[in-house]
Formats: sequence, C-alpha cells, structure tokens
Amino acid sequence: MVSPLLDEDRIMAMLLCEPLVTNSSRLQAAAMLAVADAHDRKCTRDEFIVLLDIAMNLHTDAGKFYMMSSVAEHFHAGALDFEMVTTAVAKITEKTTRHQYNLARFVERLIQCPETEDRVH
Repeated sequence: MVSPLLDEDRIMAMLLCEPLVTNSSRLQAAAMLAVADAHDRKCTRDEFIVLLDIAMNLHTDAGKFYMMSSVAEHFHAGALDFEMVTTAVAKITEKTTRHQYNLARFVERLIQCPETEDRVH
C-alpha cells in the first residue's frame, strides 16, 4: 500500500534550492506541502501555528520576490508605466477582496460548529 503521507524528502529537496526568482514557485509549493504534511501528521496546535507562520511568510515573500523582480526588470527595460502599475494594483485588490470574502465564508462554516468535537465537512 502506498503511504498516505507526503514525500518529505521531496519537500526538503524543494526547500534546499537557491533563493532565486526562478525558484519562487518551487518555494511556494514547498511551503504549502509542508503545511499539508504537518496537518496529515496531526501536529499539535502550537507546532502547527509555528509552521503555518513560517510557511505563509515563505509563500508570501517568494511571491513578492518574484513580483518585485519582474517589476524591476520591466522598469529597466522601459516597458512599465504608471497606468500599468495602477491596473495591476486594481487587479490585486479585486483578488484580495475575493479571497477575503471566501475565507470569511469558510470561517462562518466553522462558527456553525458549536462544540469543539464537531467537524466541518
């Protein structure tokens, strides 16, 4: 039978790369896989929160790293103007608003579970 656990050696290999723009997606994927692995292994809440903080920061910063490198590259190439930046900010605001809404809907489902033993299905 195949193990239900994630390949932790693979996650470690993904994390042991150079922090380069070309590795941003790899680092983001490794961060999310580490969160899933900690959940599957039923880490304590305290340990899970520590890991979640580290993983979310890595995921966010890798995305920022990629974005800022792209902005700098386009700026130096003369292929970036204020209107493009304004449009990008508007799109990111729209996406952030959607994610915020979806997360709030999920938390509403959690609130419907009056006891700590209740699970959200």
